[in-house]
Amino acid sequence: IRKKVWALGVSTTNDVSVSGGDDKVGRFYLSFQDAYIKGVVPKDKYHRDALRFNGSKVYGKVKVGFDGTFAFDKSDRTNSDFYFFALNTPGWIPIDKLTDWQTNPFANPNGYFNDYYNNPWFELDNNRGLIRNNYFNGNLNIEFKPVSWLTFNYRLGTALTNTFEKDWSNRFDYSEYAK
Repeated sequence: IRKKVWALGVSTTNDVSVSGGDDKVGRFYLSFQDAYIKGVVPKDKYHRDALRFNGSKVYGKVKVGFDGTFAFDKSDRTNSDFYFFALNTPGWIPIDKLTDWQTNPFANPNGYFNDYYNNPWFELDNNRGLIRNNYFNGNLNIEFKPVSWLTFNYRLGTALTNTFEKDWSNRFDYSEYAK
């Protein structure tokens, strides 16, 4: 019965990249990655995309380089401890039959057998979170080599992150019997 609680976890990652150039003129590299992960907790999913570019160009005694990465990810997952509630449901309880807590009187909080641990399926549906993150990391490097034994370097970099999050717990009204 416990195996029926967990979903099959699947991760799919696709990558593509292109690069070129030489040491005399300059180099470049461009890549893109798309990742989709459906975890073992039912209904939970995660998605990430990343774009990276770096390049360098030589202008006589000056070499200029840039490296930039933009990535975003988003997740839709339970913010309750589904794992904890599923593992703390006794083995004699048919947990796979309690997924329909909206219509099954023994699966919703009014009729669930345990006053201390909630039905994991109720928790899964009623306590959710949506999160989106945006990331940008960038570097600029300027190298000046006036003579073979002397090099001047100037580096500038940034790392920016912003996060948008929405968490919620749905309302549930207990019956007079359950109060």
